[in-house]
Amino acid sequence: MTITWAVILEKREYRRWRWAGCLLVFWLMTSLAAVAAEPLSAVVAPLDGNKIITVGDPVHLNVSLTYPQSHTPPVLQRQFPTEAALLGEESVAEIVRDGQVSEERVLRLALFKTGEITLGPLRYSTIGPAGERLEFATNPVTILVTSVLREDNPESAPPAPPWIIPYPTEKMVLSAAVLIATVAAILLGFWYFRIRRRQKVKILPDIPPHLEARQKLYALAARDLPGQGQIKPFYFLVSEIIKDYLGKELGVRVLERTTAEIVGQLPEVSALTGETCREVRDFLQTADQVKFAGHIPSLTEVDGWQRQAYELIQEVHADAERCRWDMKAAVSSPPAEEAS
Repeated sequence: MTITWAVILEKREYRRWRWAGCLLVFWLMTSLAAVAAEPLSAVVAPLDGNKIITVGDPVHLNVSLTYPQSHTPPVLQRQFPTEAALLGEESVAEIVRDGQVSEERVLRLALFKTGEITLGPLRYSTIGPAGERLEFATNPVTILVTSVLREDNPESAPPAPPWIIPYPTEKMVLSAAVLIATVAAILLGFWYFRIRRRQKVKILPDIPPHLEARQKLYALAARDLPGQGQIKPFYFLVSEIIKDYLGKELGVRVLERTTAEIVGQLPEVSALTGETCREVRDFLQTADQVKFAGHIPSLTEVDGWQRQAYELIQEVHADAERCRWDMKAAVSSPPAEEAS
């Protein structure tokens, strides 16, 4: 009887160990499956929450990426519609927690078409520790691009009546006098210290507009945007440099002006010849065809257009300098003596 009870107890103990082993194996398999299924996610949204922009303005998108620490940083697959171009991508924040990396990136894009434009889903790819390639995508984002010249002109709301605050006249006059005296003292002190500083520090002259524009073109050419397939952003940046140069060299208004409005001011500028005005008009119209009309130039055409930008700066500067010398000569020359 004692042997029988010993055998029964031994069998029960064996069964307990067998169940414990099964539970251990099940836990290990579940853990391995959880490690193998590490989450990959990406969410995109406008950086400032504004989904309405004006054509030509850059778009900033905030991309939130989550991927395992054992994987390589995700790489953006640059698949954008023809009316959009990527200007840059920058990582602004990165947090590592429990083997997961949470990264914040900012994308800068340029949109060259009005209306609603859907960006995405943006696709990212990463390489796992075993060399496997994994891809994941963001949610799509719709941006409304408006024109500079808007057809609708809603009437503004009538202004609210001014607030009437009762205040004694004597105190108001005294407060105004004290305020004016304080502002005058601050301005006088600022002017005094500025004069003293100019006497001690030699102020360097400003860079001439034509040299500043050429330096900007040299820096832009070093980025080799056409070689990276970013032709539209290249034309956009070069045309902005030329417009800024024309405003500084000739004193014409270029901010918030279209090409037609800028070219319309040139005949009124006495410093430019008719040939130079036509070259400026042709240069800016060529840029508009690429930025807004969907024209895709060849690399040979891009090089020629870039050389034309340097030549245009030289010709406009030569006309402006000739006009300045003529004005100085007219002022300095004595009046002709009357015949006796």
